[in-house]
Amino acid sequence: MDTGQARRLADQLMTQHLDARWKFRFDSAKSRFGCCWHSRHLITISLALTEVNEVSEVRDTILHEIAHALVGSKAGHGNEWKAKAREIGARPERCYSSKRVVAAPKAWRGVCTNNCGYVAHKDRRKRDADCPRCFMWKWNNRDTFPYEKIGYLVWHRTDGKPVKDADRFAPLTLEV
Repeated sequence: MDTGQARRLADQLMTQHLDARWKFRFDSAKSRFGCCWHSRHLITISLALTEVNEVSEVRDTILHEIAHALVGSKAGHGNEWKAKAREIGARPERCYSSKRVVAAPKAWRGVCTNNCGYVAHKDRRKRDADCPRCFMWKWNNRDTFPYEKIGYLVWHRTDGKPVKDADRFAPLTLEV
């Protein structure tokens, strides 16, 4: 969904159901779709998830958070919140379903150096990530570094941006 369209939808629904104290923002969340901040009178939704999902899912998330705003912070996802969610047209479900909602793309892709085919996707790269399929230390018959690491992950950005400080994330060699 277009973010401008999502903002207009949020403003329209919030004007319809909430008073003028409540504001709307996008946030950088990747694992949750929306959040209601009662103390700040603020509703946020994930920019990344908004961009990859349909209007119906974004609308339901906004209504979900509006229901939280209407019943108060102590209601949680209990019966009072469920009744209010139904009343305003939201699905009374606690979390979004991966069957309906498209997950945000991960920023990093780790590929095994041993060509075993293992690929990992993460939001943050890990420094010394070993391949869970084929990692081992191999004897290489050298005097300086007698062991070398086999089966570690090399991380690449999925968005095509250059990797900064790549040398910090290079594989380690064990000295004996």
